[in-house]
Amino acid sequence: MKLRTRIILLCAAALLGIVVLAVVSLSTLRQTMIKERTKQLTTLVTLATAALEGLHAQETAGELTRDQAQKEGKKLLGSLRKDELYFFVRGYTDDVSLVHPDAKRIGIVDPKGGKEAGVRYRAALEGKTIATPQGYGARPGAEEKVLKLYAITRFGPWDWIVGFGDYIDDIDTAFWRAAAILLGIGAALMLVVGLMAWRMARTLYGQ
Repeated sequence: MKLRTRIILLCAAALLGIVVLAVVSLSTLRQTMIKERTKQLTTLVTLATAALEGLHAQETAGELTRDQAQKEGKKLLGSLRKDELYFFVRGYTDDVSLVHPDAKRIGIVDPKGGKEAGVRYRAALEGKTIATPQGYGARPGAEEKVLKLYAITRFGPWDWIVGFGDYIDDIDTAFWRAAAILLGIGAALMLVVGLMAWRMARTLYGQ
């Protein structure tokens, strides 16, 4: 194999390596960000379940009636809200909304996808204590629905689904920002390597 051919192949391998490294790095970055957000939401749902278990224990001990315990649970979870971050509670079997920041939804099955969401949640919870499905949610002030990550669990004693969701468009924004940086660096390196290969090939060809 001629030296010029070897140099060209070496440069091509270097360029391919840069592309592969950029793709793997970006994929790992997004997975890490999703895992971290998933962990955060799962922790919140776990804490909410622990609070409900405490109330259920009082119900079992006869200190509270079921109605009183459930009212306290709804009040507690309903109070834990900031802006677009909130807990929601719905009937596991009947899909009736029990806790939601929009008072109009409470006590009914949301006509805008309530049944469909219930089917999706129950399927996600099959064989799991906590499920983390993704879906599109309506963000206040936004014209189009935004991708949202949920952590949901079933509180068996009261046949409830307890959940918490968070929009993950900020992860996509951070991902594409990092992608632009990595692709810019990769393009610069590819340009440098390609220029070196062209000069070497031209020098050898001239000889």
